[in-house]
Amino acid sequence: MCRMIKQLSKIRVQISFFYSVIALAAILLIGFILFYTFSDILINQSLDAAESTTENSGEYINAYIDKIYDISYMMSKDSKLQDYILYKDISQKDKILNDINNVLASDELIKSIIIVTYDGRIISNEENLTMEMSDDMMEQSWYKNATSAMPYLTATRMNEFTLNKNTWVISISTEITDDTGNNIGVMLVDVDYNFVEAHMLNMDNNEDTEVFIFDSNNCLVYYKDTSYFSDGDKKECLMETMVENVEFDRKTNVATYSYRIQTANWTLTSVTQLSRLEQMRKELFNDILIVTVALIFLVVLAGNMLSKRITNPIKKLEKAMATGTGGEVNIDEHGIASCDEARSLTAHYNAMIQRINDLQIENMRKEKMLRESEIAALTSQINPHFLYNTLDTILWMAEYTNSVVDMIKALGQFFRLSLSGGASHIKIKDEIQHVKEYLYIQKKRYGDKLNYSFDLDESIMDIKVPKIILQPIVENAIYHGIKELDGPGHISIKYLSEDGFIKFIISDDGAGFDLSALNKQKDKLPLSGVGLKNVDERLKLNYCDDCGVQIESEKGKGTTVTLKILIEVN
Repeated sequence: MCRMIKQLSKIRVQISFFYSVIALAAILLIGFILFYTFSDILINQSLDAAESTTENSGEYINAYIDKIYDISYMMSKDSKLQDYILYKDISQKDKILNDINNVLASDELIKSIIIVTYDGRIISNEENLTMEMSDDMMEQSWYKNATSAMPYLTATRMNEFTLNKNTWVISISTEITDDTGNNIGVMLVDVDYNFVEAHMLNMDNNEDTEVFIFDSNNCLVYYKDTSYFSDGDKKECLMETMVENVEFDRKTNVATYSYRIQTANWTLTSVTQLSRLEQMRKELFNDILIVTVALIFLVVLAGNMLSKRITNPIKKLEKAMATGTGGEVNIDEHGIASCDEARSLTAHYNAMIQRINDLQIENMRKEKMLRESEIAALTSQINPHFLYNTLDTILWMAEYTNSVVDMIKALGQFFRLSLSGGASHIKIKDEIQHVKEYLYIQKKRYGDKLNYSFDLDESIMDIKVPKIILQPIVENAIYHGIKELDGPGHISIKYLSEDGFIKFIISDDGAGFDLSALNKQKDKLPLSGVGLKNVDERLKLNYCDDCGVQIESEKGKGTTVTLKILIEVN
């Protein structure tokens, strides 16, 4: 017994025992963590794939319908159509029909365009129409439904419903109004159902995935099995699988994701059976178990060998290190007996101290370079969506207006200011001019729907700030605020100076959003990406954490975004 106690008191035995116990516990813990970590990774990858595929399909449909809305809006505001309806200028009819044919030729998915005036006149590429007409179209229920929102999806022109999808169309209606906003007609654009069908087939071809679309009235818009359109019980089964966003059932390995197609007020839902997930998890568990057993064996063996090699020279090394003076490189490695490991450890200790000193200097230099690189990378991000919309607007203006030259000049000036000769900082007056060019371009597109004003102090115009910080904020105000309004909206940009900071306040009276939902998402800005988040990160990188973007919004009453910048007079 005494002999056993004596053996256990030896440092070699204690090192081997405790090393083995700790290593075994660590291996088991790491194996457990790895299994559940990689299991979650497999699940998340599968969910991300289902979510990404669904979102891509939804965004494609969303973008296409948004394009139809733009075409309808531009045509409804055309002076030829306004003259034909308001002044009964019959000479404009052939020109309007020519415009309709041009639109049909530019997009083979658009099957027909029908213009119905408030007094019962019709212009269309279709020769035989069966629509109910009268001298006062507001008496017709389908006409009133088409004008109750601007624009909205309708099934008004659907005749007898058959299960032949080749005869289906999606009818998109836009109200035609005069300058005072009074209804003077309705424009119906019939789009081939295949624009939905073709994109959904990419998802339906996956045997583990089912996808379907419902509208806001719980009417089925898309499902590969057409029998569901006429069978109420089958439709009810589909509706029961819809979720708010993304949902994963770990028992059945079924992932369900719903995506809201805003422009059509549809809900696209995909249901994916992750059939290979359980098999992959079993394979992962077996692999980790084999590796764990092998590591346990190696740890026990290595622990015993290591304790023997460390025991003898460890005391000498400890004594030599204890006589050293702090962090100075002063331990004599040749004085540590004849143990190669101890001498090597001593040499590495000396080299480590020297390397730490060198790295401290090098890290300071790299940190500065990294900061500059991050700022340059953030500044270089330009949203191509604006360029696309501007070129699209120029294309339509080329057909209907004489303002193309002014638009191209404004676009050229906008990108000249964006480049700024490669400079990362520009004067406030140039930044203001940059956003004015942007608003001028958008004003050409939206007309009376968009209004804006500036209230700035000329004394600060020569102060330099990071470039392109106002335009992304104004862009969000237009696309997520003003554009959502039924009537005109207003954006104001003003300046405030207090406590050594410049504050630019960009306010709109648009749709706004619920900040309480935002507060649940820590460290996230709404509409993040190349917009608000980009500006916020650049201001923090350029100045300090107190600078950046602050947001105040109330749903239905608008949004106010404040940019806080440290004053640095150049």
